[in-house]
Amino acid sequence: MQRKSFDIGTGIIFFFKQVGARPMSALWLTAWHVGLSIVLAVLAMWVMSPFWGEVFVWAESNHDPEVEEVFRVLGPVVLAMPFLFLGGILSWLMMNSAWMRFLARDEIAAGIPYRIGSDELRFLGVTLLALVVMWAVQTVLGIVLAALGLGAGGLMMIADGDAAAVLSGGLFMLIAVLGSLVASLYITVKLSAATGLSFVDRKFRFFESWDATKDNFWGILVSYLAIGVLIYFMAIFLMIFFGLTMAGTLMPLVGELEAIGDRDFATAREGLDAVKSVLMVPAVMIPLGIVILVGTAFEVVMAGMFMGVGAYTARLYRENTPFEDGDSPTLDGAHPAGASPSEG
Repeated sequence: MQRKSFDIGTGIIFFFKQVGARPMSALWLTAWHVGLSIVLAVLAMWVMSPFWGEVFVWAESNHDPEVEEVFRVLGPVVLAMPFLFLGGILSWLMMNSAWMRFLARDEIAAGIPYRIGSDELRFLGVTLLALVVMWAVQTVLGIVLAALGLGAGGLMMIADGDAAAVLSGGLFMLIAVLGSLVASLYITVKLSAATGLSFVDRKFRFFESWDATKDNFWGILVSYLAIGVLIYFMAIFLMIFFGLTMAGTLMPLVGELEAIGDRDFATAREGLDAVKSVLMVPAVMIPLGIVILVGTAFEVVMAGMFMGVGAYTARLYRENTPFEDGDSPTLDGAHPAGASPSEG
């Protein structure tokens, strides 16, 4: 069987190819992504509303609260924070797992696309293990950089103003920082297919990503860098779009808002009601809703493009290296875990 090579163009646009092949599935996932994001935002505001309501009452009555009062009001909010954090983690896990199923296996769960199952557990495991590996690498590099920094600092102190020695010390540090960046990029690329392989094989895969990216390292790196550049310019364009949209929406209302600011209100609540009467209208809410929807869609595209590279790498590797259920991966001597034992 002729091995397929990694195509950089496909790596960059793999997410869009999958969306184009199954547009309704992608739209369904996006709708759930937007809906769940809105629910989480509303839930967070609802949890914080008692605190801000109390703050508003204090402001309205010119009351200077004691520390005990602040802690009393903040107590329920602090107690709710761990549950909000857990809900955010679970939502992130379900949303990303649903997209990875779509990208790696061409699957979307019937009905509600979100669930907590083996895919989600594998996604979480790969993510946590990757964080541990990156933490270990950064710790080692940090120790090396600290040692080099001390050496460079000592060299500069000994130099006592000697330009060549000072320049050498600065160059020393620059090389160390660049080395740290290169090492981080290398580890990131080498582990980029782990999540995709876990979904393609329906089994936990991590160090197998080392082999999956062995012959495709530069193509994967270029794909990620190209996506980063595209995302950068897309973000600039959207910032301009958001700014112009909201400026065009609010500029006609500046006069009314200034008039409200010049008025004397009996209570702070009356002033707030006056501002709400100007802003809480369809002419403002519709453009704001469009901005929120476009922003969330951009978040989906950004995450999908980066996940698409790993999914494409995993699918390509599994096409070139079929994996039978029950097999153990065969690792070569260059693998960080060492070569697989041979028989006989």
